[in-house]
Amino acid sequence: MSFLLRRYGIDLGYSYNYYIRGPYSPELAKDYYNLPHVEEEIEVPENFIKLIKGKSERWLELASSLVMVLEKYPGLVRMRQ
Repeated sequence: MSFLLRRYGIDLGYSYNYYIRGPYSPELAKDYYNLPHVEEEIEVPENFIKLIKGKSERWLELASSLVMVLEKYPGLVRMRQ
């Protein structure tokens, strides 16, 4: 979700590499395992919540992977007019 949030204007400052199941951030993983609780709240856009609500973990992996590939290779898909 943190990777997809960047597309909605919320960048948490993590860098990502492509891994087995999509974008992966070692820094985010380290923070996740070392934080006892969340001290800071962010406001998540309502349209992002609507996008991910009820979606499976697999759907999020696929969506993030697709976004990452399209960001890396912007000419891969051309819009038809």
